[in-house]
Amino acid sequence: MEKQQPAVSFIDFLEAYHYSPLPTDQALSLFAKEVEKSPKHEGRSIFYFLPACLNDEQLLDTPVLPEHLARSSEGEWTVGNAIHQLGQALGVDYVLVDLRAGLSEISSPLIFDPRIQRIFITTATEQSVAGLSLVLGQISRIAPSDADVDNGNYYDPSVIVTFLTPELKSLPTFENALVKFRTSYVQSTRLEEDSIYSKRLGIKETDFAQELLYINNWEEARLKLTPTSVMKVSREWAESRLKSSVTADELESTNSREKGDLLEEVRRFRDICQQYEFAESGEGEGLLVTEPLKNLATNFQDELPRVVSIGAKGAGKTFIYVQLSRFQYWERFIKLALRREVETELRTHIFPLLQSSTLRDAAENVIKSARNQVRVELGESTPEFLPSECQDRIRRELLKETSNDLEWTEFWINEISRALGITGTNSISLSDINNF
Repeated sequence: MEKQQPAVSFIDFLEAYHYSPLPTDQALSLFAKEVEKSPKHEGRSIFYFLPACLNDEQLLDTPVLPEHLARSSEGEWTVGNAIHQLGQALGVDYVLVDLRAGLSEISSPLIFDPRIQRIFITTATEQSVAGLSLVLGQISRIAPSDADVDNGNYYDPSVIVTFLTPELKSLPTFENALVKFRTSYVQSTRLEEDSIYSKRLGIKETDFAQELLYINNWEEARLKLTPTSVMKVSREWAESRLKSSVTADELESTNSREKGDLLEEVRRFRDICQQYEFAESGEGEGLLVTEPLKNLATNFQDELPRVVSIGAKGAGKTFIYVQLSRFQYWERFIKLALRREVETELRTHIFPLLQSSTLRDAAENVIKSARNQVRVELGESTPEFLPSECQDRIRRELLKETSNDLEWTEFWINEISRALGITGTNSISLSDINNF
């Protein structure tokens, strides 16, 4: 569960949006759940990646392109609307789309949409300058008015010139490239005012960074980008465009904590550590939601989990077992792991069948409480589950030298049915348990 590969692609999204027999809202909701199965956690932020395609066959056989949506009855900005609606279904704050260079059936519906903040990355080579100037010239034909830009309803494009060296910046060709970009993005109103330069086109510069020529994965990108001018420019852009995530109340709360009794905080931290020192104690009630646990909750939101937990001694298997039993309902675990604020119906009980022989009283009480909750739901006529009797039956089965896979399967089915109070003269199958 450590690494999650995307289950769907942008091509799948276009098909689902364009051809789905379901209403658009339902189709987007189902697709968003598939996207949520491959999150990337970075601090308190969550990133979802939607690749262009999943394999070569999908890329070479594309039944739906953005141009098809742009030509639909909903209008030429349907592609932007579709991506915005997917972002809303995912509950994200921002959607970033990486497009290849130039104008094409895939990129044009987004490049020409003034509601989207478009950032063009280019070099100062003659071919790149000519290509971007062509794109800027076409975009300028439908550029928004000054009033719309000032109101934040529409956006002008921005340009980042990258791979620059001090020698290149000193050449006249570099200055000529900047002038060409600005003269290409000149609105008709500017021409009437005898202004040949665009004052609305933002241009940023980043230096050449050899380490960025090869990036293999997400972790490498984070490490290599941090010290570069690319990250510096990105931070400046974010600070100028995006609202700060830290509110005045949070700042005041942070300052008050800094002025508090540090020694008392250290003591509380010591007490917490002592509670979580041994998983068998069952003392700590919190749960550190690691990435594997988040992936577990993400992948089994709408179906029963089928997971085998494997790890060395001290990896946290027993601790997670006790904490899941403390939740008593799978929905409670999902709410905590995915930080959901909305209350969901509690309908999936957690029944701890086996348990460690080294559990202490507090942990055993947690396990027993989870079993009793299931017993109350099934009815008081359900016999009480005694783990010692189950362990005795397992030991007797182990003494049988003739036990094979089929007999072990039948043994565990009988143990599960006995724990749930399912009885019958004939042999019990998994279907009987599912239909119980």
